[in-house]
Amino acid sequence: MVTVLDLDSGSRASHRFNGEPPDAAQPSSWSRPDTLAAVCAALLLALLLRHVIAGEVFFYGDFSQLFEPLRQCVHDAAADGQLLWNPHLSNGAPMLANPLYGVSYLPTLLGVLMSPARGLTMLSIAHLLWGALGAWLLIRAWGCGGPARWTGAAVFTLAGTTLSSTALINIGWSVSWIPWLLLSHDCLGRS
Repeated sequence: MVTVLDLDSGSRASHRFNGEPPDAAQPSSWSRPDTLAAVCAALLLALLLRHVIAGEVFFYGDFSQLFEPLRQCVHDAAADGQLLWNPHLSNGAPMLANPLYGVSYLPTLLGVLMSPARGLTMLSIAHLLWGALGAWLLIRAWGCGGPARWTGAAVFTLAGTTLSSTALINIGWSVSWIPWLLLSHDCLGRS
């Protein structure tokens, strides 16, 4: 049994946790807190994307000093049709065997379509949003209401650990998958 606090009425209710929201049988409508949270999320996204559309990119530590040059190598190798080997570093280096290149990660290959700095910035923002969506769905699967979902997604996405890990994309992009892994674990546990 799980005790759930209904944030709208302030009452407590105990129900058997089956992974679905308590109001799953009824069609849900957007409540005022949901609408407010969605507007705040859209404003935050617009604020981030405004800078990206203007051509600005993230520039901090390893982001620009390590990952951007590696993505430039991936960009050049993709243009040459050779994603397995980087002949420009040392006496050559395997790209597929080094996870820092990210050649086997599909979003990295999508980032090849634009400049490395802009591609990394766009993919970092996309991973933050991906993590927020995963946290929102995970909290919904736990049976919590709209305000809890939005708050949980915002706290996960805007937490210092999550935001600071965008400078280290191998960590930051992995962090965005944590809610999805927990959600998958919950779904597999129920089946």
